[in-house]
Amino acid sequence: MQLASTISTAMSEMTSETGLTAETMRQITTGFSELGSAADISSIFYSTADGVKVDMMELQRLAEEQNKIVNQNFADEMSEIQEAMDRLEPNTDAFRQA
Repeated sequence: MQLASTISTAMSEMTSETGLTAETMRQITTGFSELGSAADISSIFYSTADGVKVDMMELQRLAEEQNKIVNQNFADEMSEIQEAMDRLEPNTDAFRQA
């Protein structure tokens, strides 16, 4: 949810005469940390006469990519938990019968 707030701030700053602040750019970059070092987050920023702006199409693409990664990580973790529970169930049944 923090990233959504940062994006909202960025949109407000883009309408100003000075563009994005360095802090907002840092927060956006940090917000996409799930993408890892392979992603070129800096590609979403561009300079204009009115300061640094955000390429909203590229921002959306990165957000979709990050959502896929987060969802896959969640699914992987749930699968690992289910496998651990499956390994415990036979032991639990034997314990109940004893």
